Amino acid sequence: MSSATSSVIRSSFLLKQPNPPPLFYRLACVLSICDYFQQQHETRYLAIQLVEKFLDTKCRQRFKTLASSQLKNRQKLLEWKKFSSSLKRQSFLYILTCVQLSSKMCSHSKVMSISRSLRFLRGSSEVLTAGNMMVLELEVLQTINYEFPITSPLTYLEAMLEILGSEKDLLGSVKLLHHICLRVLDLAYLKRRVIYDKLFRFAIKGRCSTSRRSEFVVVENDDFLLAASIIEAAAYLSNKEKETQVLTHLSEVTQIPEEDILDLATVLVETFSS
Repeated sequence: MSSATSSVIRSSFLLKQPNPPPLFYRLACVLSICDYFQQQHETRYLAIQLVEKFLDTKCRQRFKTLASSQLKNRQKLLEWKKFSSSLKRQSFLYILTCVQLSSKMCSHSKVMSISRSLRFLRGSSEVLTAGNMMVLELEVLQTINYEFPITSPLTYLEAMLEILGSEKDLLGSVKLLHHICLRVLDLAYLKRRVIYDKLFRFAIKGRCSTSRRSEFVVVENDDFLLAASIIEAAAYLSNKEKETQVLTHLSEVTQIPEEDILDLATVLVETFSS
């Protein structure tokens, strides 16, 4: 990629984000970098998991440190603002580092080496060396205590498709389903908040209005449910005649009620079609 292109990706990411960067722009940045470096889908989704885990852990650690300090509240607020500003400036490099590390976890020929990342950054305002990139990798790994995420919704999605492919009446549909599933999965990441807000409103419809949003976090973090619902949504988008059959098989395999799969799949289809 030319230095101009890398600068555009970096600048568009930094200029649009508030402090700290919102989920949408972090994910868009991960996907853009992976697309350029032609990374496998496994790398894309592992990188997203790693970015979110790293940033979440880093913010929690800093907040905990400040909360337990002897500083006055005003000083604590100023220190948090300094931390947030620093995180904003470093976000692009952290994201690039997470993609780089994730590519090394996936065995394929297009691993993102440090030298490739440095070439990617040429022409930007960052002047980094191989040593700087290694320090960033170490910081990410130490922050997450070397507990690298090894699964993503794609892991469950492909396992379920493998099982569906063993069914003779669905064998011809699986390849097409896989292609559509990847597009729906990208959408599910990029519009995660919109999708789960819709699902939450749908879930409490007609029930007690005092239902707490925080209790819905369990559903939001259920990658098994998300994977099954993405397949169901893809089945509806590709072949409505097979949709009911796919739903039945998914429920049997996952032991998730058909209604739960269908609720999230419906939201996904509505969002995908809008």
